[in-house]
Amino acid sequence: MKVSKVMTAKEAVSKFIQDGTTMAIGSFFHTIAYDITHEIIRQEKKHLTICAPSFNDHADQMIGAGCVDRIESSYVWMEVFGPLYCFRRAMEKGIPHKIEMEDYTNFAMTVRLLAGSLGIPYVPVHSMKGSDKIPSVVALRMHLFLPSIRILVISTPNGVTRKVTFKCGGSWETLLSV
Repeated sequence: MKVSKVMTAKEAVSKFIQDGTTMAIGSFFHTIAYDITHEIIRQEKKHLTICAPSFNDHADQMIGAGCVDRIESSYVWMEVFGPLYCFRRAMEKGIPHKIEMEDYTNFAMTVRLLAGSLGIPYVPVHSMKGSDKIPSVVALRMHLFLPSIRILVISTPNGVTRKVTFKCGGSWETLLSV
């Protein structure tokens, strides 16, 4: 007999989202699951890392409730409506607490999610080469001494980037991995 996977938002959040979880949640207006967002807040989940190409008010609500410690995204904004105020307060004033932001392009975030959905560790891309996104990601990861440096930029003494490489499974590869 086949078991149904249908469950309430309360059951799903309780079963699949623990404190410290890294998760992809929502993005643009038409893909936001407010019932899940509100249930995460109700269950007072903490230390979450949320990932998506963009975030709007659902992320702002979770940040304001103190659920989020880290965001991996291309931007956090309410499109034509302006900035997200809880996000801004957290970044600038540490209210309710400081959060970290790892900045990517929309395309790079989408490709990262694609890699995860395919069950592979990365998808090599040429996107972000020559942009200011790579140094900010590298600086953040090196500053925090995170064990999984995903991007490494090798520069000449005059600051011109000559080669962009990434590490996967202990070996260095030529191409940019996101």
